[in-house]
Amino acid sequence: MRKAWGMNSELQIVEVGSNLFQFKFQTEFDLSRVLKGGLWSFDNQLLLLKRWHKGMTASNVKLEHASLWVQIWGAPFVMVSPQVAKEIGSRLRTVEDAERRRGQDTLKYFMRVRVALPVSKRLRCGGFIADSDGKRIWAKFKYERLPIFCYFCGILGDDLRHCASHYVVERYRGEVDYQYVENHGEEAEIQEVETKNDGLDRLNHADNSEMHGTNSNIQQRDNIGDRGVVDVENNYAITNIMDNDDKGSKSHSDSFKENNVN
Repeated sequence: MRKAWGMNSELQIVEVGSNLFQFKFQTEFDLSRVLKGGLWSFDNQLLLLKRWHKGMTASNVKLEHASLWVQIWGAPFVMVSPQVAKEIGSRLRTVEDAERRRGQDTLKYFMRVRVALPVSKRLRCGGFIADSDGKRIWAKFKYERLPIFCYFCGILGDDLRHCASHYVVERYRGEVDYQYVENHGEEAEIQEVETKNDGLDRLNHADNSEMHGTNSNIQQRDNIGDRGVVDVENNYAITNIMDNDDKGSKSHSDSFKENNVN
């Protein structure tokens, strides 16, 4: 990690538990740069980082979330804004940031939001956006800088060789119907993942960690209702955002509804 972070002896690495390490930085600047520069991986394994705080020990530290930049593609142009991106991102988990994009051509017109996602849950494909006329439009999610990812169960840090669900299905059913298939987009640093049935896309990038206090230490583990928000600029609102996570159905995992605000 010293090489990846551009550091040498100024970075101290201490093993404090099973698969658990503490990184000690010389400056607050270096610490912040690493925390904001993720998502990080080591040997293609997900590296979860969390800022050290008073009272944290190897037995009580919890590293359960990874902060991923999520791109939202396919939304109507009138809805493309940071406010709408935050509202959609809030249905995935805790929103940490949203990017304001300007001067985009139509082929690259997407929203970008950073969300702290639980690593134990499968990644979402996207969601339907229904306009005021009832027309439903599929908005795809692309996740930036993904490390190891299982194309069967959709879990970060898992892969086909170590996925228990994949093993059981392959052993007892023979034929495996993969939820996700791998694709490679035109952009060299972007890996897309697409579902055969649901049109899922995923991508690569993310900032990771909690930023509290001033201590330049972080812990890491090598790891595997109705609500609306008004977009003032576009005079639109998203309301009634509903989750539908029924694995047995062929429907998409999320639904979003768009209403015109007069």
